[in-house]
Amino acid sequence: MCAGDIVADAHGCIDACPVCYIFTPDNVLEILSGGKIELGAVDLFLQVAQIGCRLCQGLCELWSLNEEIFQPGNQISARKQEDAPPGLLLAILFEIGEPFSFNWMNEGTGRIRDRKFKSWAIPFGIYTKGSELLDHFIITRPPNPSVTRNEIFDSFKLHLMDCLSDHTECQKPNPNQSPTRVLRLDDNDPKRVFVHECEPEEEINYIALSYCWGKTKQIMLSKANIKDFTEKGIDADTLPKTIEDSITVTRKLGIKYLWIDSLCITQDSPEDKDKEIVAMANIYKNATMTISAASAEDCGQGFLEDRTDVKLRLDKSLCLPFLGQADEETQAREVIDWHINTRAWTYQESTLAPRLVIFGSGPPQWHCKERWRIPGLDIHPAHGSISADQTLRYVDRPAPPDDDIGVWLNWFPVLENYSQRSLSFQTDKLAALSALAAEHQSSEKGTYAAGLWRSSLPRGLLWRRS
Repeated sequence: MCAGDIVADAHGCIDACPVCYIFTPDNVLEILSGGKIELGAVDLFLQVAQIGCRLCQGLCELWSLNEEIFQPGNQISARKQEDAPPGLLLAILFEIGEPFSFNWMNEGTGRIRDRKFKSWAIPFGIYTKGSELLDHFIITRPPNPSVTRNEIFDSFKLHLMDCLSDHTECQKPNPNQSPTRVLRLDDNDPKRVFVHECEPEEEINYIALSYCWGKTKQIMLSKANIKDFTEKGIDADTLPKTIEDSITVTRKLGIKYLWIDSLCITQDSPEDKDKEIVAMANIYKNATMTISAASAEDCGQGFLEDRTDVKLRLDKSLCLPFLGQADEETQAREVIDWHINTRAWTYQESTLAPRLVIFGSGPPQWHCKERWRIPGLDIHPAHGSISADQTLRYVDRPAPPDDDIGVWLNWFPVLENYSQRSLSFQTDKLAALSALAAEHQSSEKGTYAAGLWRSSLPRGLLWRRS
């Protein structure tokens, strides 16, 4: 959704539209202060959608996915997201809801009070293309489909500098704990990399790559080529596009070394693979940062192409007027549904990495323990969640035993996420989880046993398919 300085009659919709003309000075001030603007009932939106309002049509189409709440008489309102910084408007949430209801029920050893309310808030990002008035509180600009702009990498460098110097929650890389091997980027030839055997106590800063292998045939490190790859190097043009792109990103970030599993682990050596899998946790934890090629389903795809999803969102943007000085378009939220989130090996890679630069389907993102940023914004992006049928539950019963809490609250959510992911080789099922298990090791949990902990037995064996 774009807002800008245009006159009211330049926007084509009917006067009765409940949403296209909400940008008045009074309404904007109310939303900025945390208030709601009541827009009317579902019935009105349906009527205006039938007449031809694109925004009402889109909202009704989304709400109709939840027939339980998309009912005549239910009221619709507009507000900003709860975690928006004071004085800034990053998104408008159009919320459909019905009144609260309360009920008590008995469960287990105590009584539970359910405070139920059904609501569905659909977030629409809002930006301007430059406005003397609106720029004060709408700081977002139209998204750029290009992910290779210098400003993106300059932003990542600044975030890295801040993270390493100021963030107490983010683990700093230990340069004395280098991987067995890394790729060294040639200083003179931007298209050549060398396999570099790290010396004991050698201090290096390196980037790690998290990506999906897919089905594309790729050059891998083997007993036969390791000598040539070390002495003569590898021509980047012969590598899969995702790996070639990761070399480009590493150069742009000013880092000399890069760790990629297919080229830093001897793939036809079971002994080397076993040794490196054990070291996987330290490899990602000690990386200066990790590149997540989240948008690529296959290593042959790459991840630095212009974003078609962003182009489509721009094409579908709506232009709404600011009545008093004016406004311009509408951007639907990006749904984070990256293929990398379906793969088992990448779960521990992204979880263990203290610093991630994510190249997903939209603009690149910076993630660390204390900061989440999209280059071009001074604040973190809205979570963009669509929630329905929320329940606030107050439990009046004893807490679980202390010796059980750590396992049930910390480890089983890991298993739940991991179990939904795919593996190319089922024999990797335990290996792809081993680094995370090492991170969760504690005396309270006891002995690790194939995805479970001694302290969780026998209850940990009770499971069912969802």
